[in-house]
Amino acid sequence: MLLLVGLGLGDPDGITLRGLNLAKQADIVILDAYTSVLPEGYIKQISALLDRSITIGSRYDLENRAADIIEQARTHNVCILVPGDPLIATTHLSLIQMALQKGIPVDVVNGVSIHTAAISLSGLHIYKFGPTVTIPLEAMERKIRSPADRILENLKRGLHTLTLLEYDAKRAEGVTVNYAARYIHEHLPQVYSRDQPSVAVIRAGFPDAVVVAAPIYELEKGEFPPAPHTLIVTGDLHFTEEEWLRLLQKAPPYLGRASRFHRESR
Repeated sequence: MLLLVGLGLGDPDGITLRGLNLAKQADIVILDAYTSVLPEGYIKQISALLDRSITIGSRYDLENRAADIIEQARTHNVCILVPGDPLIATTHLSLIQMALQKGIPVDVVNGVSIHTAAISLSGLHIYKFGPTVTIPLEAMERKIRSPADRILENLKRGLHTLTLLEYDAKRAEGVTVNYAARYIHEHLPQVYSRDQPSVAVIRAGFPDAVVVAAPIYELEKGEFPPAPHTLIVTGDLHFTEEEWLRLLQKAPPYLGRASRFHRESR
């Protein structure tokens, strides 16, 4: 059997009880260690949580050696642990397809994804979001314009854009909100210069998460904790969204950490 278990965001204790129990019972457990930020000590934490040893899966292991994993799943319960949700931000559909084609049963345990967490923390209405975009590393240097075009299309429709910022685990480097703001400055100056606040969601799911509402030109100058970063470019705002963003800019007590970074960005 092939089992994919979402670990949620941040520390591994974001795993669901069902996912935890199934992972403990599996014969082989592989941790996807290349598609997300794994904080220091994460591997030890997840091993302790499961009370067992785990295998670390690189991009090569999970892509080039996929056939070997599927063969193991023919006679063993193979569990792949995936930060976030297994089938949203990170797509492992090819593994599932290979397993099903060979008649191997598959189970998926969902986890909290940045798609839901960032929108939830932003206070914006989920049904007012258009298609998601990703700003890759070196987007400006490589002259990649497609994310900007998609943001502009969403704005024309009055929709918000969840902008995922690429993180390369091998290089331990990710796109920051500052870089994303510069990218928007270069490609969408009319959006960059407006006073309407957008929302930066920094390290969603981690203890030091920060949520900041500010115009993009202010976010470019902000000082934030390290990756992962996410940026939401706002479209037309409902009056309840406007009220929430005003509150967020003033930083209510339960988002007090945001006020410190917001003031530093002014």
